[in-house]
Amino acid sequence: MLKRICEISNRILRCASGDFKKLEFIKGIAAIFDEFSKANSVVIYLGDQEKLNVFEYLPVDVISVKKQRKTDFPFQHYNRRELLDLNFKKEFSSWIESFFNQEIIKNRKKSQPIALQNIVTEEGICFFINDIDINGSQKTTTENFQSYYIIPFLIDAKNFAILVMRAFKRNAFDRPNINFFSKLIQVLSEGFSHQYAQDALKERVKELLCLYQITQIANKPNLTINQVLQQIADILPSAMQYPEIAFARIYVDDEYYKSKNFRESKIKLSARIAYKYEQRGFLEVFYRERDIPKYGQVFLQEEENLLETVSKQIALIIERKQVEELNTKLQEQLRHADRLATIGQLSAGIAHEINEPLATILGFAQLIEKGENIPSEAIEDAKKIINATLHSREIVRKLMLFSRQMPPKKGKVNLNQVIDEGLYFLESRCQKSGIEIIRNLEKDLPEIDADPNQIHQVLVNLIVNSIHAMPKGGKLILATKNNPDNSISFSVEDTGTGINEEIQQKIFIPFFTTKDIDQGTGLGLSVVHGIISAHNGQINVNSKLGKGSIFEIKLPIYGNLKNK
Repeated sequence: MLKRICEISNRILRCASGDFKKLEFIKGIAAIFDEFSKANSVVIYLGDQEKLNVFEYLPVDVISVKKQRKTDFPFQHYNRRELLDLNFKKEFSSWIESFFNQEIIKNRKKSQPIALQNIVTEEGICFFINDIDINGSQKTTTENFQSYYIIPFLIDAKNFAILVMRAFKRNAFDRPNINFFSKLIQVLSEGFSHQYAQDALKERVKELLCLYQITQIANKPNLTINQVLQQIADILPSAMQYPEIAFARIYVDDEYYKSKNFRESKIKLSARIAYKYEQRGFLEVFYRERDIPKYGQVFLQEEENLLETVSKQIALIIERKQVEELNTKLQEQLRHADRLATIGQLSAGIAHEINEPLATILGFAQLIEKGENIPSEAIEDAKKIINATLHSREIVRKLMLFSRQMPPKKGKVNLNQVIDEGLYFLESRCQKSGIEIIRNLEKDLPEIDADPNQIHQVLVNLIVNSIHAMPKGGKLILATKNNPDNSISFSVEDTGTGINEEIQQKIFIPFFTTKDIDQGTGLGLSVVHGIISAHNGQINVNSKLGKGSIFEIKLPIYGNLKNK
């Protein structure tokens, strides 16, 4: 007897130590008791405080799993090892008898509840019955078992199991047989407990591996936030209890990121992605409905915790990436401003150096033009020199404006009036180009402290650029606005070709142009930038390819700057 107990115990513990999935482990335990007992069928009930799963072992290697259902196992009363405490024998026996009549032989026609016998050993308490009466019709069914042997045991503080051996034969479980199997209660408890712990450990390892991979993804350089979220969606199913039928989806800021071969189903687990108390999206994991095992819990508590943790990590990653992008943008703006300042200083020096020889050339060319006895060909050449010199002086003047070497002659300026005057010279050109002019000028606009000629030049430069951006016509919208922060804004908006982001970074650099050689010098927007900076203003550009551009300029109202 001792040798057989040792053999069965070893097989139970080997089965528990093997790398088996839960269903394979249960099948192995059932097969052991089927082999060493006189039972015709072995059933294992696995339950917790809420649900009960039934695993019925019939022929060799065949096990059926019945759906979960609720149980009223008295865990509140019989917690921990007190289940096996003989002080609770009476209460526990009553519950097992009730469970036997309601659950184990519930399909049998009976007139009154069947009483079980029990045997108490140092290992625990077992129950059996060997003489259930059956009628003739029941003998033709598979439910005509006449002998039952029931071994209940606790797995841990939350889970229990009831192993039931059934035999068609009356008195199948004799006294030595009953004593023999009662010695295995503790081993069964330890075997199931070990298997549950292994399952929990595997799940924990998968969760930690998933979190480690997410950390690695987040720390990869040069990955955009979209690439990071897509890679997280790809690895998330591997951390689930059933990775082969799991699919993940992340939704952040109106964008979806889905795992490979994603499929949506009714069985899902989700968590909110929130940043600074604002919901930015959600994280979802779906199981393919038709492949969900009938036993066990669909989503573990650990999986719910994992999703919460991952959603918090995603929120932190989003925050960090946004800060990184903002820093990169600020650094680029700083480099751009420094580049403009350097170019401005160089331009100022060059302008001063060129101005003097230009003046000399212009003076001598004008003397030649007005001289007596000068051949007509020479006079024509002198005119060409004069025109070229004047053109060069204009470029120098623009360079000095950009580098703020020409002080503005400031005074009270009504911006709406400047716009009306500027449009007077450009309306006909817009009309020829098929451009509709729309004025959205705010009434009673406060005056600004500015040089009207320079503001006029800003307006003309911006409008000319807009006309060039609409070769097939469009809309030119001019607007002014009084801001609450003692400033006014005016904007020039077109529906033209737009400017891509790369070019937007260069448009204020002197001599940078995308126009043909005869359409511009590349100084127009540089001059605008110089004039607005000299007036303590700001200029912002917002443009989309194929949609158009809007240049918005903000200037302090008259008196506000002086008061400061």
